[in-house]
Amino acid sequence: MRINGYGVYRLMVDTGSERTIIAADIAERLALPRGRKVLVQGIVRGEPACLVEIRQLEMGSLVCPRLEVPTLPRVMLNGDGYLGLDVLDGRRVIFDFGARTLTILRPKGFFSAFWTRNDEVRVPTLGDSGRLRATDCVIDGIHAAAFLDTGAEVSVINQALYAALQRHNPVSTLRTTEALTGVTGGSVVGITTLLARITLGELVLTYATAVVADLPVFSIWGLSKQPALLIGMDCLRRCTRVSIDYGRKELRFEITSSQIPQGMLSLAS
Repeated sequence: MRINGYGVYRLMVDTGSERTIIAADIAERLALPRGRKVLVQGIVRGEPACLVEIRQLEMGSLVCPRLEVPTLPRVMLNGDGYLGLDVLDGRRVIFDFGARTLTILRPKGFFSAFWTRNDEVRVPTLGDSGRLRATDCVIDGIHAAAFLDTGAEVSVINQALYAALQRHNPVSTLRTTEALTGVTGGSVVGITTLLARITLGELVLTYATAVVADLPVFSIWGLSKQPALLIGMDCLRRCTRVSIDYGRKELRFEITSSQIPQGMLSLAS
């Protein structure tokens, strides 16, 4: 990725982040014009940051003109930065875990959007400004909204979903506690619980663990009061390929036949 023609820089794609963030030392090195102060909200707390102006962001053949992005110290970001929904919205992001590649493309065309392969599941979503959520999600008998957060290593459910699961099945297995941390610092400790079956359209994911925590991202996405699941990389890596098409507002999950007998991931028949 190139910033104002300079680079290459490596920004992690974070589908749970509202804005792109870059390391402060990059902004200083490129002498990016400074703007107003903002508060960058992490999973636990907010962190004051200064906006800088990027004239042009290049991602292969795709070009994103003029962006205002906050900066944070490199030690917080643990890298060059994060690519957020302000850039991803309207585009298609493909995580190919088998090939270990990440591709950002234009959305699928009208006709190709209706074609799926035998090992691929297409899940329509709702939402705008990049906040795509799947409503055709059932977790151990409870209907919930689900969204993908590629910046999260673990999956998280909110208290509303946890309460509904406990009412539906009070003997659901609890495990231990886990601390969740974010780029802005701080941590929140949540209990982990076992989700026996997650159905997302025709995709079935079994025996997944999730942390119970009311993170700010649930409120930002308008999901604090209804059962909701944040699907993290622990679940996404079970797929061979995951595509998020912000233009067509759909998710696609691809698995191989070798993954099905493991009893963790399958296509519903």
